[in-house]
Amino acid sequence: MRDPLDEETVLDVLMTIEDMIAEKPRTPKPKDSVARSFNRLDTYTPIRLAAEEFLNDQSLPPKTGLVMGMDLFLSTYEGFLWADERLNVQSCRELAVRLSKDMQVGILPVITIVEAMIQQDHLDGEKTVLEGLKQLHEDLKNYQRQEAPELLYHQAPWTAGHHMAEMLARAHLLGHRITCEWNVVPSTLHMYNALCQSDFNLPKIGLMEELCELFKETLFLGNRPDRNFVSHYRRSTFETSISSGSLKISMNKRATRVLNKPSPSFRRKPVDSALTTLHLNEHRLSPIVLCKLYDLPMSADPSPAMREGVRMATDSPFHNFIENAKDKLLPELQGPCPVARVNHFAILVLCARILRDFSRQIHPSTYRTLRSTGNPKSPAIKGAMMADTVLQAIVSEPEMGKMGKTLQDVQMLQAAAEAFESVDKTATLKQFLWKV
Repeated sequence: MRDPLDEETVLDVLMTIEDMIAEKPRTPKPKDSVARSFNRLDTYTPIRLAAEEFLNDQSLPPKTGLVMGMDLFLSTYEGFLWADERLNVQSCRELAVRLSKDMQVGILPVITIVEAMIQQDHLDGEKTVLEGLKQLHEDLKNYQRQEAPELLYHQAPWTAGHHMAEMLARAHLLGHRITCEWNVVPSTLHMYNALCQSDFNLPKIGLMEELCELFKETLFLGNRPDRNFVSHYRRSTFETSISSGSLKISMNKRATRVLNKPSPSFRRKPVDSALTTLHLNEHRLSPIVLCKLYDLPMSADPSPAMREGVRMATDSPFHNFIENAKDKLLPELQGPCPVARVNHFAILVLCARILRDFSRQIHPSTYRTLRSTGNPKSPAIKGAMMADTVLQAIVSEPEMGKMGKTLQDVQMLQAAAEAFESVDKTATLKQFLWKV
């Protein structure tokens, strides 16, 4: 029989949080103890922080945030328990633990790849990423070790959902960096796109098509080219400038000085996820969150019209905020392109394998074109640095035609095409999503 959640339930939640305050945690709170905290897993929920503030000074009445938060906490729990008018015995905590285990498994091969890059090509600048990956892996393991008694606070969808959002946000930040700010994934997708869109006519691969669409805004500047593959790749991937009428890749002066070899300056792409934005801003109605939810432009120096837009969003009823949040978040979790659930780690591993296979098939003499960039040792980096040469070969088709040759006659293009043969033709993007 269905029992209503009453004030005794509120007391139960508050007593649980009070016990948690009294207990000395096994590990310090990540955000209070470690630099670069954006890589750390922080499982302190907003309602716990609000409850702690109230419990530390009960002479004052509870703040509105705690009252509304507790109401949402209990209503979501009741809705979860009786979603279909039947008692749901699923433990939300178990779902969060399962996600943490999946992420642990997904991070390990990425750590191996990054360690190889650092060791073989002395990419010391990537050590911060490696530290972040290892720290997130350790935090996920610690999360699984945390004691979570069969009490409402620990098992409720609000708590577990917050923990899962925390995991997704941290994985998204690190994952977006290794997929969109390194050249492994961009070079792979641009080579695949050019081989398909050009007269080479590489048969389309379902998974690669989905990945190109997923990263179209970020890695293709919103448009997958069917010509001018070299210039589009350079503009999409690197910081570029026009010099003497031609497109030039800008060099990263600091990296070049440290590595003693030319190092291109990668174009930094924005992380575009409403879930990540809301979560990292602790779901507060900050200007950043309001701009994201109400599709308002962000600016360090907003115009009067922009300020007015933020003011109107701030003054709108709370239920409007909830509806806008649902409209933004649900597609990221359940839509055809659920960006908040994308497993960037698996995508990097896939592309690194393709580049490795490609680099192994290239004749050693071909690598003479890479000497000016330091002759990389890592197969993934070596393959990525050949992408520009591959695209140049494709756009030179008219000249080859004059010599009676076709793109299929170019050994390097054949090698690139063969590298994609290892991609599972039955795989889909669904297999590269976190299960939540």
